Amino acid sequence: MPQTWKGEFKNKAKDGTVYWVYAIIAPTWDTAGKKIGYTAIRQDITSKKLLEELAVRDYLTGLYNRLKIDELIEYEIVQSSRYKTPLSMLILDIDYFKHVNDSCGHQTGDQVLKEISQILKSVCRSSDSIGRWGGEEFLILLPNTKLDEALHVAEKIRQSIDEHIFTIVGHKTASLGVSQFINDDSLCSFLKRADNALYQAKEAGRNTVVLG
Repeated sequence: MPQTWKGEFKNKAKDGTVYWVYAIIAPTWDTAGKKIGYTAIRQDITSKKLLEELAVRDYLTGLYNRLKIDELIEYEIVQSSRYKTPLSMLILDIDYFKHVNDSCGHQTGDQVLKEISQILKSVCRSSDSIGRWGGEEFLILLPNTKLDEALHVAEKIRQSIDEHIFTIVGHKTASLGVSQFINDDSLCSFLKRADNALYQAKEAGRNTVVLG
């Protein structure tokens, strides 16, 4: 006899509202052992799913938070090692961001962070993971992406930010460090190369991309 199915799924109401359901679906049988239908028990778990999503998102930008992006780095390293696929990382820092907060206030700084987040979402693929790494730093994981391809993405991000007219502050730039996961890497060494490359980009005058 078929087993009972249990699971979560996303559904859409007639008005277009998306909601989540937990369901248990089990076959029903008559006394002769013949299947005569199914019994379903459904529970709306939309609130639960929203809370789960909030727990892994940065409250300001809506991107993944530091805790979640750390988890995703570990996951992607395992996937890359297991399937021998390339994995690259970008770390981005907004140039002279402290000056924005000091001269225009934290609300303006928050707006810059939101607009940077939108630029990152528009440039990156759905398979990429974007997180707010802390303060004015962002981290982007690029699975199935070699170093030269990651450099192209980083340059596109840098250029998009350079050309964007930000609310109130107008022109801003960003520096980026890029690294690719290699066989004997640990999580720390993978991160350190990208972070060192970012430091070199800032030392080189900012608004640039450096490979680590």
